[in-house]
This record gives sequence, C-alpha cells and structure tokens, in this order.
Amino acid sequence: MSTRNESSKYTAKDVKIRYATKEDVVILKKMFNKVVQEKRFLPTLQEIDIEEVENGWLDFRFQNSIVVAEIKGEVVGQVQLERLEDAAAQHVCEIGIIIDPDYRGKGVGSALLEKAIQTAKHLGFEKITLSVFSTNNKAIKLYTKLGFIEVGRREKQFKIMNKYIDEILMERFLT
Repeated sequence: MSTRNESSKYTAKDVKIRYATKEDVVILKKMFNKVVQEKRFLPTLQEIDIEEVENGWLDFRFQNSIVVAEIKGEVVGQVQLERLEDAAAQHVCEIGIIIDPDYRGKGVGSALLEKAIQTAKHLGFEKITLSVFSTNNKAIKLYTKLGFIEVGRREKQFKIMNKYIDEILMERFLT
C-alpha cells in the first residue's frame, strides 16, 4: 500500500473503474479492515477474515455487483450494489462505499458513485438507497452533489468509542 505522500500525486483522471473479480478478494478484505480500524465510517468494529469473504464471494457476486476503483493497478476503493431481498423491494438497490484512507480526496468516491448509478440503471433498479454517519461530511456532500437526498435520520444509532453517531438515510430515484 502506498503512503499518503505517494498517493497525493494521483488525481481523478488516474482512477480506473471496473467490476471486481475473485482475485480482488484479498485486497478488498485488507481495505475493509483498514477502514474498520479507523472507527469513523463503518458501524461494524469487527474485522473480517479472508475465509469468510472467499466462501461468500460467488454467492454474493451472483446476486449483486461489486465495482472497484484502481489507481496504477492498485485497488483503492469499492462500491457494493445489493438488491434488497423482499419481493416488493426488488426495484431498490442499496449501496455501500469504502475508500482506502490513503486515497481519499482523489476523485475515487465520485468515480465509484457515478459508476454505481450507471450500473444500477443498467440492472433495472429504480432507486438507490444508502446510509452514512452524520459525522461523514465529505461523503454527505458527495452524495448530495450526485442527486441523493436525506430522507431520514436515526438518532444515536451507533455508539463508537463512547460517542453517539446519527445515521442519515439517503436515496436517489433513477427513473
């Protein structure tokens, strides 16, 4: 993994977006765990192990999409598009984005979110939903810029390091 100084020379034009492959599983797990360790952006405080990810990969990938961002051949971000399970909600896609901390502010999130919107439309979804910590101002600003609106808030939904954090619920209609 590059250091922050090395990654600072990259810009949005260096970001390549593609669908994830099974070969990405190890780096995605490492990136997820790196973000978990920050205790700032994810409701889980539990790191995942590689066997758990590998065993569920094909089942998950069959029903959902995972898109990754690369810079110079290195995976630095991901967005998951998950179809809701309820039959009456099959038109709704829920997304989650993770960006390697060393590559934030480089256009990775914008590129991933734009691809997620295109992919959701292509797959026939009518609406995208997401949730974000109320303390994640940069993400909220990005989501708003790309057409998401706040539709709800769960007060004190998470407690991390003895601090309460609200969960903001956002959505964007695609039709």
